[in-house]
Amino acid sequence: MKRSIRFDLISIVVTALGSMFLIVAGSTIWNAWSQRKLAEAEMARTVHAISAGLDDWLVATGAALEGLAAAFEQQGNVETLYSAAKAIKAKHPEWSEVILRNAAGEPIFTTTNALGEPLRAAGPRAHWAKKVIGEDSYQISDLMHSPTVNAYVAVVLRPAITKDGTRFGLSVSISADKWTRLLQQLRTPAGWVAGVVDNNGILIARTQSAAELVGQRAPEWFLDAIQAQPSGHVNGRSLEGEPLSVAYTRSDISGWTIALAAPEALMAAPLRRAMIVAVVVNGLVLGIGLLLVLIFARRLFQSLDWLARTADAMTEPGLSVSGAPSPMAGEVGAVHDAIRRASAHVRAANERQLTAMRELQHRVGNEIQAMISLVAMAGRAGHSEECRHVLRDLEGRMDVLHRAHAQLDRIGGADIVELGAFLRDICMHGIALYGSRTEGRIAFEAMTDEVLVPHAIAVSLGLITNEFVTNSSKHAFPKKPGTISLTLEASGTRQISLTLADDGVGIPPGNRRSSGLQLIAGLADQLGANVEWEVGAGTTLRLRLSGTFAGVQDAARRKEESQPDTRETLFD
Repeated sequence: MKRSIRFDLISIVVTALGSMFLIVAGSTIWNAWSQRKLAEAEMARTVHAISAGLDDWLVATGAALEGLAAAFEQQGNVETLYSAAKAIKAKHPEWSEVILRNAAGEPIFTTTNALGEPLRAAGPRAHWAKKVIGEDSYQISDLMHSPTVNAYVAVVLRPAITKDGTRFGLSVSISADKWTRLLQQLRTPAGWVAGVVDNNGILIARTQSAAELVGQRAPEWFLDAIQAQPSGHVNGRSLEGEPLSVAYTRSDISGWTIALAAPEALMAAPLRRAMIVAVVVNGLVLGIGLLLVLIFARRLFQSLDWLARTADAMTEPGLSVSGAPSPMAGEVGAVHDAIRRASAHVRAANERQLTAMRELQHRVGNEIQAMISLVAMAGRAGHSEECRHVLRDLEGRMDVLHRAHAQLDRIGGADIVELGAFLRDICMHGIALYGSRTEGRIAFEAMTDEVLVPHAIAVSLGLITNEFVTNSSKHAFPKKPGTISLTLEASGTRQISLTLADDGVGIPPGNRRSSGLQLIAGLADQLGANVEWEVGAGTTLRLRLSGTFAGVQDAARRKEESQPDTRETLFD
């Protein structure tokens, strides 16, 4: 009987300690895994920001070529165009050369040579240029070799037609080393690698080993990934053989793929450290617990033995009992205190991990704010209005990322944003920032349901809202007051409807291929959203998202009563 009691007691306590070990170890490993997923999400957002910046830069380059082409279409003077091309190239140090080509793709002049010097006509650039000149919009080439500058280049070409119907093309060549310098200006963390791959799978630029690797084919595992889907996350070995964790996305304008890679050892280090700590700490806790069980079982056995001898003494006259009984109440209290101290240790460890995660989020928010300040400073110091315009747009998009990041702590989840409040904040900020430049007063109306979505989806919808409100505030109300409205509805847990509208002058036909509208289309396509535009006496954008929210919309709650309209005049 005494042996059975001892065995049952040890089994119960060991089971309890083993369960505690599994719970603490699982919690520690899950927290480390969550931190890795958060880091991968930040990598994805960063690479999308890099891609948007590259697209804006390409749009600005195309706009500069469009200005040169318009001047030549009006004047048709090669000498004047050559002088203008030399002057604008001097303002763009990243350009390698500006070339004027005829309809056959043959060069008429290049800014690297004197006007009138004979030029080579053959080569892949001439064949590609001939094809593009026969079309209507500017295009960006893949990596080619330029005999003029004796280097690998990527070409931005703008076709045009003179008054007499003659087709020609103006192109800008940017050498691979200058693309690399643009990437190196991003100041990625030590050991990280950023790169650009063209549509043929050839490396255009790379922040590390560019001299040896630019012009080579990217790893096959990476090419298989970008062929399967335009954006995502993949693991593999670099051309140098190092294991990498890679976030990538495809540019909507050039078709190139931009990648940001971190060493796999750096990404796996937190999980490995967490597992080691979990094994050591929980092994120590389990060992201490077993020691306490053995001590307690020994004291209990002594107490049971004393009780048995006492019972024998009561049945046998003259038999005496030696020793004193064990204070069982004190033993039970000791075990209770030991378990309580172990639980307090576990809670303290979890609180330290939660504090570390919040500190990491705070630091990320500060770094985003610092990047916004740097972009704002660069915009104020810009020498051209085009440059300042591009940087202002980039500043607004980065501000959306900062506001989405700031929403995380308000909900209390690691990756959840309340979409209605977030979009209202973006609308009011955009109207306050750009509406003061209009002559009329801009009012804002909002009707939003309470919807909780993942951070990545909130960022994409925030960028779409920012582009619409910015364009409306700038251009929709040139001489009269107007209203910008926001409507957000959640149909159960399967669909979200977002409507943005203004009652301004509408989108002019010439602006319907702007970078902002292209960005809206690209983001909506990534979300799998159904997009509808209505342009007439005002502009309306409707987006409907369904299907992709399965399993996510469990977090969404529709308000029982619609939120009252919020109408606010922001500017006199």
